[in-house]
Amino acid sequence: MRTAVTATPTVTGISSPFVFQGSFRTTFPLIRRCGFRNVELHLRDSSLIDQQNLHQLLDENGLDVSSIGTGEAYSIDHLSLSNDDSQIRALAVERVKGHILHAATYPHAVVIIGLLRGNIRDCTSKVSFERHLLTSMEQCVETAAEHQVTLVIELINRYETDYLNTVQEGLEFLKRIPSPFLKLHLDTFHMNIEESNIEDSVLQAGKEIGHVHVADSDRWYVGHGHFPFIPFIDALEKTGYTETLSLECISKPDPCICATQSAHNLMVLLNRLGKN
Repeated sequence: MRTAVTATPTVTGISSPFVFQGSFRTTFPLIRRCGFRNVELHLRDSSLIDQQNLHQLLDENGLDVSSIGTGEAYSIDHLSLSNDDSQIRALAVERVKGHILHAATYPHAVVIIGLLRGNIRDCTSKVSFERHLLTSMEQCVETAAEHQVTLVIELINRYETDYLNTVQEGLEFLKRIPSPFLKLHLDTFHMNIEESNIEDSVLQAGKEIGHVHVADSDRWYVGHGHFPFIPFIDALEKTGYTETLSLECISKPDPCICATQSAHNLMVLLNRLGKN
């Protein structure tokens, strides 16, 4: 399994779960020195990124892109794939398609659908929410299939979203849009809240796991809290998952300590379990 760490060019604050924030020219060298060779990019809009310059910065620092996060389109631009306003939905779909085209320029990058799916409470009804979301996701999945890019839908705890909180709910959603280019995205912080048995939930997700976020139970760096990482990673290995463990956590006490501690602890865990 590979390890990665989150980075965004937007300064979102220490309470945000993006470890490195600000100019990539500044943060990429720090990421490499902290022990990571892969980065998860959280971007408002891929069309606004100078991709030639970004690829050059990645190459200069020996980094690859594991994933592209899309949540800033929701939190900053207030777009969602389920909005009752058809124009807002169309803008959200185009934003995702732009990220898909960007992800296609990297060998292994997936595109994350998290908060961008929206919330039931923001729509007139659950029926309209689900109808809009399914239609939007079908359009996104079609583009993803054309470009051989996997979309992953993140399971997020009940305090942050009111739709798709658990593995079981995620699996039911996948049945509604059957495609090898749509998978589940697990997050240890959210699972610690929502899943009664972490190991069983991972095994239940099985081959549908497309991406994984890691943070400890308190959303600090790996090793700071009490999340059961050994059975979690062992269960991942049993499912055949060989992709990325991406660090998405609050950057306390500071980004470099957070990243360095997590990189070390993940390496110890993976070596102990013979997965590295």
